[in-house]
Amino acid sequence: MSTPRATICMVTGDMRRWFAKKSISLVKRHTDACELIIMDNGRSPDFNHAREMNRALEMTSSDFLVLMDDDVFVGEGWLEGLIASLDSDTAVVSPSHIDRYGVFTHSGIYLLGDGLGTHAHFTDTPAEPRECQCLCSALLLIDMRKIRHLRFSPSYRKYYHDLCHSLQVWEAGFKVRCTPHVAVTHLGGATIQELPSKLPLLWNTDRETFVEEWVASGRLGTLEEGIWAGSPFISPLGAVVRRIRNLPSLYASQEALEKEVDSLALDKYFPLFKSFLVSTLRQGCLQEHSPLSRSFVDSVQRRLMSLVSSPGCPRGGYLSGCLPVERESRGSYRIVEYKGHFTAFPFTFTAGDMVKDEALLLPDIVEKKSMEDIDKVLKREKNGTAAAGNSRESLWLLLRAAAMAAASLAPSLWTVFSEPVPLYQSLSFWGRLRGALWVLAVKLRKLAARGRLLFNYHRWALALKPEPLPEEPAAR
Repeated sequence: MSTPRATICMVTGDMRRWFAKKSISLVKRHTDACELIIMDNGRSPDFNHAREMNRALEMTSSDFLVLMDDDVFVGEGWLEGLIASLDSDTAVVSPSHIDRYGVFTHSGIYLLGDGLGTHAHFTDTPAEPRECQCLCSALLLIDMRKIRHLRFSPSYRKYYHDLCHSLQVWEAGFKVRCTPHVAVTHLGGATIQELPSKLPLLWNTDRETFVEEWVASGRLGTLEEGIWAGSPFISPLGAVVRRIRNLPSLYASQEALEKEVDSLALDKYFPLFKSFLVSTLRQGCLQEHSPLSRSFVDSVQRRLMSLVSSPGCPRGGYLSGCLPVERESRGSYRIVEYKGHFTAFPFTFTAGDMVKDEALLLPDIVEKKSMEDIDKVLKREKNGTAAAGNSRESLWLLLRAAAMAAASLAPSLWTVFSEPVPLYQSLSFWGRLRGALWVLAVKLRKLAARGRLLFNYHRWALALKPEPLPEEPAAR
């Protein structure tokens, strides 16, 4: 019996789930003369993705090995297209990804180079197969003839193992590429719905491992100064990051700063660099006696309309270096561990709010290095009182929000009753009335949420705070 030229290995937590069944069915339908291995871990709590993929690497004797997740749907000619995208210098190829709505979500991965492992997905469609720094492991074609000796690092529980493997391929002298000639549907997140509360902790743990193995060790810097420096696509990415880091030297001259920001000409497919640029400028605004104006930074952000607003948002194609991990709750506060500190946030704050530098300036945000210090502050916070005019000020702001929402509501209702929109033309008066009531309900729901946020924000901002903790007496 001859050895099959390609082996396909699918790693799944439960092959009975609907998306796993569909994925297996599509592989069988669109693939000929290949060995198919299903590795079902039965949702084991000890599951390690890298370890399972290493088992597949060790057992195969084929020329090519496909590693794939169970939430990936392939189409006709997918395997032939991946193999055709290989060349003598390339050892690993990934297809482009689209999500369930048909939106491109992956055409390679790029690193920010901030020392925190921050990375993002390219979401454009290149004309030809393109080399990139790293690839997503949802589906990989590995040329075993070139890198049969390489393994995924089992020190990563769930994240960063694919980045580590791609970097090992570059260290071995080969390239990793993403091809636009093959596109697969990747549901993304279908395999992790059972443990959502543990994901930030797993992410941060694996991120720290990545930083230690690749950043602190200097291995990533060696790639940047070596093989990547000669890449016509990867090398300019590092140049963009260096120019953004150099922006503070231009703060004294707004004309020179505007010219440099304009010359960066960040494409819409680089949300991570846009976020880094705006974050750098906002940090400059927060400095004492800063020459930067907030209006200038806001204008820059408006020009970058595709900027992702919430770090860690997969739909935006960009992932933060460090995620906030909620530890426990105390009264109306959530205690969050973030970047080595413990921070108390009001319950109305979201994960996106928690990672913004401006949030730490609000009076009701408490940031300390230990839980004991947090407890001391919150104990005194419980006994604090609000300023006399807070309620009137907050009520005025709430009424302003109501007026703004009403102004935006009127055109929607007018559209339902008067404008010749095809959706409403065939409806009777009562049908249009029901539609208007539905629009009203949606608007009122948004108004209520916005009103609560405005009320709480200004209550925090105007509250009288107790005196700060007394300093320890100096030793005599």
